[in-house]
Amino acid sequence: MYKHEINDEETLEILETVFDIYYTCGIAKSYTAVVELAINEMTKKSKISMRRLLICTSRKFMSYLTFPYMRRWKNEGRALLIKSEFVKDEFKVNEWKEYPEISQYVDKRLVEVTPFRITETPVTKNLILSDEAKEILLLFKEKYKMETVDDALLTILAKTKAMQFVTFLTRLIYDVVTKEELDEMFGNFGSFYYVFAFERDDSYIKIVHEFFPYVYNIEFVKHVR
Repeated sequence: MYKHEINDEETLEILETVFDIYYTCGIAKSYTAVVELAINEMTKKSKISMRRLLICTSRKFMSYLTFPYMRRWKNEGRALLIKSEFVKDEFKVNEWKEYPEISQYVDKRLVEVTPFRITETPVTKNLILSDEAKEILLLFKEKYKMETVDDALLTILAKTKAMQFVTFLTRLIYDVVTKEELDEMFGNFGSFYYVFAFERDDSYIKIVHEFFPYVYNIEFVKHVR
């Protein structure tokens, strides 16, 4: 077994973000399990379903899911993604002017929803990894001439499905998402409405989220065309 103490702040932030998502969705139960799974994702020994992750995070956003990466976001933002059932592979991205009723719904819900405390980045974290995971980690560090094991961990964690989702959501919020990313994330879904809006400070965040027809509030149905 290999014991490693993580001290790099960015590595800890991304580790906590991936852990919060995978733990909440029942994919991994410990920080060590998250790192070993991330290594297995990179080496193609494990495959996480993005469809499962999208539906799970949607359920949890409605109850309590937060993660440290949210502190990188602006103080408020909103995203609207609609996939049409009539035109194959067509997505409408952040066309709020076309859907004023959804914009009004979001405004109303942001007043009503309970703020959640954003998960803190830990100061340090100890891992106990298998010998196989240690070998892969050290080989990865050497191959890409990284200075520390934390640097290697950061790169591996950034390649997980969890961080792929977080990066996509961030890009959607900032309205810079590409058609290729949309196809990759939502290509196997039928028609849907995906709404994500938030207001935050350094400690708390309010989230309004709908993923119709998979996870949604009954009140949202009246705004579906």
